[in-house]
Amino acid sequence: MRHDSASTAVSRGLAPAFTKKPGRAMPYSGKHHAMRANSSFGFVPRLAVFYSALFILPGIQMPFFPVWLNARNVDPKLIGIVLAVPMVARVLAIPVVAREADRRDAVRAALVFAALGTVVGLALVGLSAGAAAILVAYTLTSLASTPMMPLAETYALKGLAARGRAYGPVRLWGSFAYIGGNFAAGFAADAIPARHLIWLMVAASVLIAFAALLLPPTKSTAESNDAPSGPRQSLLRNRMFLAVIAAASLIQASHALFYGFSAVQWHAAGLDGTVIAALSIVPSANVRCGHSAPAEVRYVALP
Repeated sequence: MRHDSASTAVSRGLAPAFTKKPGRAMPYSGKHHAMRANSSFGFVPRLAVFYSALFILPGIQMPFFPVWLNARNVDPKLIGIVLAVPMVARVLAIPVVAREADRRDAVRAALVFAALGTVVGLALVGLSAGAAAILVAYTLTSLASTPMMPLAETYALKGLAARGRAYGPVRLWGSFAYIGGNFAAGFAADAIPARHLIWLMVAASVLIAFAALLLPPTKSTAESNDAPSGPRQSLLRNRMFLAVIAAASLIQASHALFYGFSAVQWHAAGLDGTVIAALSIVPSANVRCGHSAPAEVRYVALP
């Protein structure tokens, strides 16, 4: 009698089709797989759009922001200072913003506010008159813009891991967008005066803010990081660590010199914007391979 009742309930849809047996995990139903697929499909495309928007801005900014500064008659020495501002702002802003975003479990909200702050800041940079005003406005902008990348990585890795999706194929869209933004700015540099290039950066930042608003919220996690950490070896006494730091510093210094003044020199020499864009892409190309990541995470990427 009990068996007949259970069969009737299953046939009418009043009971689950699978019953859990001791020692065996209950298989996922088709409905569960469909819900997970739909959730992943909605999350992954939006994240890919966000990465695309996020990398259009540096595709424009890295080669052509110095050209704009030069067109605004900013002294070359001050150009170097302005371009160094994001590195300083990164050290100050990222630990504070990232800590608060983690503590409040509000990574997406922090991303949205950082993106909106970047829009306002770049608009102020474009409206600034004089080198000193540009320096102040760009410093404030960098405080908002520099945390976006680590926040985006945190959001992406958490969301993709929860959905069982790989990071590399999604991040790859950012690399394609970097190339697209680079060449789009190159074409624009041939069509508009250099003093108007800043508004391309403002438009790109608007795309970032819009894409950030489209990102779905992530589920809060109950993980705690309050566990005491084990003893650590002093890294400053580790010769291998110091060698890596020195090598990375030299690479960053060479990149700063290249991106800071190569486009200015090429523009002064009369090269077309598209040529400048192509030359700017070449040293950025690199192959990144995650040593601790699965094979599907490996990808070819630009910055």
